[in-house]
Amino acid sequence: PPPPPIHTPPPPPRSTLRLTRRQRQMCIRDRYQAVLQIDPGNIRAQRGLKAVADLLKEKAIAQNNKGNPDLALVLIAAALDATPGDVALKTLQSDINGSFKAASSYKKAEQLYYGKGVKQNLRRAAFYYRKAADRGHREAMNALGVMYVDGTGVKRNESMAKTWFRKAADKNDAEAMYNLALGYLFGKQKKTASALPLATAASSLEYRPAYRLVGWMYTTGTGVAANTFQAFRWDLKGMVNPINNKLESLYRTPKTWQDRFDIAYKEATDTAYAADEDNS
Repeated sequence: PPPPPIHTPPPPPRSTLRLTRRQRQMCIRDRYQAVLQIDPGNIRAQRGLKAVADLLKEKAIAQNNKGNPDLALVLIAAALDATPGDVALKTLQSDINGSFKAASSYKKAEQLYYGKGVKQNLRRAAFYYRKAADRGHREAMNALGVMYVDGTGVKRNESMAKTWFRKAADKNDAEAMYNLALGYLFGKQKKTASALPLATAASSLEYRPAYRLVGWMYTTGTGVAANTFQAFRWDLKGMVNPINNKLESLYRTPKTWQDRFDIAYKEATDTAYAADEDNS
């Protein structure tokens, strides 16, 4: 009889993990650092670490020249981790940090947030919003607050969100006033009595979503004594100044809080209609 067929085992599957060039450089850096922890005088490891730092520095300069200073700073931080005493690297880092301007940083953030002309990247957008906000840009402060509420591009942090909304509101930003009022009403830590002054201030600046919020507060007696006349007055103001789809697309409010308000508003409206039908 013929010999039984020989079954050769299939080759092991190739790893699906593909490291980027920068990740490979980080692995090499970490290995050199591990060697130096064991043998601080190892000349080969010292030279290798310096070579990695020099390569990262070159890439950082290239990224900065391409208009990506955020990526350059990441590379510089990695290079400084390899050679913390490099004065030239620290100078480059300081120069890049000092080059950010409020308006240009906000423009870059908007491009990255909406994916206009570049690939959408919410984490990078948050970086540029922060740079603009740190330089007094009130729209960037509000945008950063929204990101902290919804956890887009940053870790969700309502306390940080309210801090940025407050900073923008102090600069007379109507949308930030409205968003902070939403946070006091629908955030985890509520301060309902503080919401009405913010909402009315936003409405005085003709921020239309605030009309409905003030009307709801008077209807439900949330943060203020219920007042049918005031509720009707503010609801009427909202009806006279409707929000179309184009206008709504321009608003930047935290989805988490806005959705909660929309549900509460619908419940209050349905209850009011039911009461009117019963009375009739």
